Amino acid sequence: MFLTAAILPAASSPVRVERLELDARIYPTGPALFAKANMVLRNRDRMPVELVDFEIPAPLGARTTVENVWDRNGQLAWRSDAVEAGQPLAITVALRLPLSPGDRQRIVIAFAIRLEGLDAAAPAHASARSAQLSMAGWYPTLAGADVSMPEWIRCTVRLPKDWSVEGIVRPKRVLVGEASASYEMTIKGAPPNAVLFRATAP
Repeated sequence: MFLTAAILPAASSPVRVERLELDARIYPTGPALFAKANMVLRNRDRMPVELVDFEIPAPLGARTTVENVWDRNGQLAWRSDAVEAGQPLAITVALRLPLSPGDRQRIVIAFAIRLEGLDAAAPAHASARSAQLSMAGWYPTLAGADVSMPEWIRCTVRLPKDWSVEGIVRPKRVLVGEASASYEMTIKGAPPNAVLFRATAP
């Protein structure tokens, strides 16, 4: 579903992400990542907000496909046009109702990233032998020059269950299936260039 309005770069975002819950599934054989970014937005401006601009920076922007955007009442209108390699991916979301000053709104963005050909220094990396996620650079963040990291992030990562894992905080194994396991981490105040999660095959 696409908006008809043009996407314009924002000097600063009128909203802030207060809480962020990430659910990422890593497929080493792709390699690929499928994820959901579940976020609580707060309007810090003096005017109501109808459109919220996000981006996924290079090098992952051109490799990312937005699959759906929704709130607790269903699908939201959104726009995300394909970009060339080396460019950030812009995502504009139309809120169901204008977000009043000081109010909060929860939305979810589902997306997928192609990881083939990326080196280990990329914000998201996966191969048949290893996987790694950074604190930022692979999921949608607010577009703007003064955007800060959320104060509270919870991340759940799913990958082959026989892999060894470590994280910026100790990952907690929360679910084990026939072929995969899920690990959960809750992080507060981490820098964007830190390594969030790392895993290696046996």
